[in-house]
Amino acid sequence: MERKTILDDDIVALYLYPEIGTVHHVIKRSVENDRFRSMMAMAAESFAANGCDKYFSDDRQMMSFNFDDLLWLAENWEKPLMAAGWKHWALIPPKKVLGRVMAKKLAARYVDLGIDVRTFEDEASALEWLAGARD
Repeated sequence: MERKTILDDDIVALYLYPEIGTVHHVIKRSVENDRFRSMMAMAAESFAANGCDKYFSDDRQMMSFNFDDLLWLAENWEKPLMAAGWKHWALIPPKKVLGRVMAKKLAARYVDLGIDVRTFEDEASALEWLAGARD
């Protein structure tokens, strides 16, 4: 499966899987504020520009989510993805308990919004599910 790199540095990575209409972010170490928002804005832009309907978050290294970042996400990441036709979200939750609890709440919110949300422990399983996910 072809993977195009959108961004890759020592903190985050962002990939596009054009064949399966998926944008994928990887948190390499906990990130927040401007750096987090910049990466998520780039993800939303790539999602819409490439006609994606699936998103993959690998948040294993995220410690927790900053409240202001969560508010920012609702306006600047969630809305553009929903408008672009977001249907499926694969999530590898944070390893730390606080981060896992917050990710679980986010997942429940997106289920309520009609997104098919699944959690995984590894990248290969998440990508396999996304490749087969249909409307």
